[in-house]
Order: sequence, then structure tokens, then C-alpha cells
Amino acid sequence: MRADRDGKGTWTRYSDGSVTPMDFSGTSDREAGAMSDTVVEASQPVRLHHMDTGTTSEVDVFGMGYNYLGSVGTTLIALGPRPGKTPLLHLLSDPRKGMTDRPVSGLPRDILFLSDRVVAYADGAFVLEYKTGDKEDPILHHAVVDVASARIVHTYRVWSSWGDVALSGTHIAWIGYANGVDGNVVRTAKRGSSTVSVTKLGRIGDGPFLGLLDGWWLAGPQPDEDADDHALYAHPLGGGAPRKVLDSVTSRAPGLAPGGALLVKGGTVAHRDGLYRITQGSDGLPRAEIIATAKQPTQVTLVREEIPTTIDLDRTPSLSLNWKLSRDNVRTKFVLRNVRTGQTGTYDDTDILQPEKSASGFFEFHWDGLLRDGTLNAPTPNGEYEWKLTARPRDGIGRDLVVNGQFTVTRAAAPHDLTDDGTPDLLTRTADGHLISQNTLYDNGVISSSSGYETDLGSFWGKYTALVAAGNAGRSQHADLLARDGEGVLWLYTGKGDGKFAARSKVGGGWNTYDELTAGGDVTGDGKADLLARDKDGVLWLYRGTGAPDAPYATRKRIGSGWNQYNALVSAGNIAGGAAGDLLARDKAGVLWLYRGRGDGTFGTRARIGSGWDRYKDLVAWGDANRDGTPDLYARDKTGKGWFYQGTGDATAPFRSRKALDGLTYHPQEYTEVL
Repeated sequence: MRADRDGKGTWTRYSDGSVTPMDFSGTSDREAGAMSDTVVEASQPVRLHHMDTGTTSEVDVFGMGYNYLGSVGTTLIALGPRPGKTPLLHLLSDPRKGMTDRPVSGLPRDILFLSDRVVAYADGAFVLEYKTGDKEDPILHHAVVDVASARIVHTYRVWSSWGDVALSGTHIAWIGYANGVDGNVVRTAKRGSSTVSVTKLGRIGDGPFLGLLDGWWLAGPQPDEDADDHALYAHPLGGGAPRKVLDSVTSRAPGLAPGGALLVKGGTVAHRDGLYRITQGSDGLPRAEIIATAKQPTQVTLVREEIPTTIDLDRTPSLSLNWKLSRDNVRTKFVLRNVRTGQTGTYDDTDILQPEKSASGFFEFHWDGLLRDGTLNAPTPNGEYEWKLTARPRDGIGRDLVVNGQFTVTRAAAPHDLTDDGTPDLLTRTADGHLISQNTLYDNGVISSSSGYETDLGSFWGKYTALVAAGNAGRSQHADLLARDGEGVLWLYTGKGDGKFAARSKVGGGWNTYDELTAGGDVTGDGKADLLARDKDGVLWLYRGTGAPDAPYATRKRIGSGWNQYNALVSAGNIAGGAAGDLLARDKAGVLWLYRGRGDGTFGTRARIGSGWDRYKDLVAWGDANRDGTPDLYARDKTGKGWFYQGTGDATAPFRSRKALDGLTYHPQEYTEVL
């Protein structure tokens, strides 16, 4: 018998496998009465569903002052007090024939504990556990109770027991431990005999249940769902090699069916999942016979998938990928691979929700736009992706299901994104002339360096007198770099989207007339990255971006004089929510000022942001680092520590209080600048 959480279920007849629908209240436990066609509902009162006649009877076990423990056929097993407040077992007979209440004889009076459940059934008998002796070091016993005589007929002292117990007409068996034996053992004994045999268990049998047939004990698989072997094995009671009975097994019915058969749920490669009767053949060997086929097919198939063909991670930073399979009892593995770069993310059952836990009722993978694979934890670059879902049957029956597909990840171009993954990156120049491209990561509210994505771009960068992050100056959709050499020639390095740059192209000469260059923001409002340059007389000039890689800037236009009062200028992007990109300026007293862009290449009256900004060696307008839609600011102080200033979009207070960025700290003795 099986039922779901709503009380809907089915009952399968032992003899012919016929199935009867059942409808319970959903608030009680159900069990099949051992060795009978009776289903017991542990409600108040206890209900007995007599499947042979289609009738129902009730016993008010709790009203009698007893606790219900189990049933053998139509006989209910209950626990109640006796004089001295020690426990007493009661057997309550079939109420249809006039219920009788028989106390069980043979329990010792010095019981410390009596189990509240029946641990095994067979042949008109059942097993309960009890403890005697000292409370600090009690002795555990298995008591075999004969239903017909209502007395304990055999008792076994159990030195150690943690697992299942099995009973047959001739033997008893239990799983436990033994001194000097590594792992678990099965102890077996003839009913009525004091001689106990011990058999060491290997990987097989370390699991959910134990069963007995005449001459054999049977063990199910290890409870580890990742086990390679899910089979049911039969072991000779006298010793010898085990025999495989089923390729897979998941559970058994309590006790033995009429005729001494063991009923188990499992399957074989040749047949479907279902209910199997395990008996002894004419040759004395255990054999399995299927008597009821499960509704689900053995082979796992794809019923439906909900995977978009294009994913815009700007609009949807996270989303669910869903699969409906023909079976739910599978282990899943999902692999996502970037076709261009080969970067791969691998996810398993710890990441993929089972249908009963997911909101959609499908296998659901909630993807946060990151590639995770062991130590790899990186944002997902734009481009084409191949994915593969593998579903492996947990019971080991049937072939793995492999489903493949593709989708495209897109985002809008970001001005400081060197790796085409939607996150702002940093460039650091070392004291020996190396330039390092450092990818960053935003994950669960934390901004840090992305593990495994630091690229050394070479050691020749020391020859340049100025390096400037240029935004998307060359229309490559990736962040570009401007470099001025010692002769005053300005060069454009176009980004490739993998943290590297293409070969340089010449912008023009005469750029050594400027002592400050800043770029990347769109101060003209035309959607192209512009360049601002201050000459040595303090005049600020605008070079409007054209978007053409061979001539990225138009002829310069004068903005105004007096800009030599500042020792740092930063083209900050649209941080104030105005018409175009803004400009940050730090004066020699350490005060930071905001110049709001008007959208025509000029700026409005400055507004004071605050003082103390002279503590910073580098100020980097790196775009929207925390995905809230507003540009942010990176700052490196003179000790090398990195700081994050979150943009607010408010011109009166454009940044929130700073936060430390321990993963983006660059010691000044090693790194001369960060941009």
C-alpha cells in the first residue's frame, strides 16, 4: 500500500497484483497489516480496511489508554501500563468477531525501555525491542512474540543494533556492529537457538532493509544514492557466495506474505519497475517474480523543457531553467559551456531542485548568471552556449537520459567591461611595466576579483607616459584602452572581450601637451564615449567620440580654463541622473567636486561632494559594479587598499558611504596605478 501527502493512494494485492484506489484523510499513517489483506489507518480511532470484503472497522485504541504500535493481520498491537507503571503489551483481536484484549506474557518486570514500534513480522509472530539492566549501560533485547498464544517465545540479547530486523518462520536477523570487524555485520540465529552467526557486510547490504527466506537472508543496497550497485542480494544462511535477485530495490513490505514470500519494490534491466514477489524456486534458490508494474516507465525520457533561446542578463539577472521528465527518481547533472571561450559551469543535485520542491513542479535550476565549477566562480560572458542535462536513475535501472540544447547570452556594452561578461573590470600597471587585466565578480552582494580570470598583458607597458580607460571608443562593444608614448603619440588598443586587446592603432601625435586625460563617459549625449584632456595651461578640451576605430575622436573643442586647480579629473559616467555623463574633479585640498554634464559637451556649476579625497591614489569610474543601474566608483588609497563607493543617482549626494574591497587591493610598491 502507498499513499501521497493528500491521502490518495493505491493498495496492491499480494496474490495477483491487482490494484485498488485508496482515499484517506491525509492526516494519519497507513500500513499494510502483515500477512493479510488488511490496511490499517493509525488514526483516532484506528481504522481497519478489510480489502477482502471491502468493509471497514474501528478500534478506539487511544480511548482505551493504549498507544498503537502495529498490526499482524487483523490483530492490533498496543502498548499500555501495568501495575508499577512498567509497560505491558496488548493484542486486540479483529473487532468484527467481537474484540478481545489479551496481555502478552513473558516480558521481564525490570524493563527500562520498550520500543514504540514493531520492528519485524513473520509467520504469526512479530519482534519488539526492549532494554533492561543499568540505565547508564542498558542491555538491548529482541523479543519474538507469538500472536496465537500472546506470549514471548524467544528472546535474543543484542550487543549492538542500529539497522533493520527481519523475521521468518525459522530465523531472526539484524544489522549491527561487532568487535574487531570494520563496518557493519548481519547477525542471524535460528528461532529458539542461542547460537548467533555473524557475517560481515561489504558495500552491498549496508542499507534500508533486511529480509529472510528459508535458508537465505537478503539485504538491500547502501543508502548512499551515489552507490554504483543498487541490487538486492540473497546470502546463504550457512555461508557462501551471495546471489543477485534484483538489479535494483528500494523498499519491502513489512513481514512475509502468505506462503513465506518477501514483497519488495524494485526492478530489473529486462523488466520495468514494480512490485516483486521473492520466493524459493524448485531448486531452492531465491527468485523474483513481478506481480505489479509501476506506472512510470523504466526509461527516463524528456517530457518538456522550458529553456529560452536568448537570455538578456541585463533585464533578467537570474532565471529558472526547467525540465519535466518521465521519472522523478533520478540524479541530475547540468553542464553549461561557452562555445567561444570553452568556459564551463557544472551543477548537480545540490543546485537543481527536485520537482516536489520546485515552484514549477519541474526539475528546476535557478541560474544566477555565474559559471561555477569547483574553484571557478565567474560571470558568464556574452555569446553562444551549449548545455547538457544528464539524468541518471537513482535505482540504477535503465539508461541515462542526456538532453542537449543551446542559448545565447546578451547584455548591453559596458564601458569598463574587458571580458564581455557585464561586470566592470580593472587594469593595474606594475612597477616593472606589466599590465594586468583583472576581472571582477558581483555575487550575493559582494564585489571581488573573479577567481582564475587575471590576465597578464605583457611587460612593455612601462614605455607609456599615460594609460587611459577609454570605454567603447572603437565600437568593439568591449572596453578599449588609450596609451600615450614618450613621443606624445596616442594609441588605441581595441578590446577583444576576453581581457586582452588587439594590436594598437595610431590616434595621432602632439598629445604630450596634456597633463591629464580622462575618457569613457558620454558627455555629449550621443551614445559614444568621449575624451577630455587638460593642457598644461589649465584649459580643458573635449574630444567627441566618433565610434570609428580608425578615427575615434573628432577635432577638439575648448570647454574652459582654470582646470589646473585640480589634481585629478574623472569622466564618471551619468552618476547624477542628468542629461549626459558627468565629471568628477579633486582639488589640491582633497575636496571632490561634481560637474553635471549638460549633454552638449559642457558642464554646469560644480557641486561639493566632500573632503578627504586626497587619501586616494587612484579614482576609477568603472560603471555599474553592483547591478543596481547606477554607475559606481572604485578608489585605491595610498596603502593600496581598494574601496567601493556605490552610486545613488542623486546629484546632492552621488555616493553612499564607502565599503572595503579586500579582494581588489593592490599594494603601491607592486602596482603603480589602477585604471
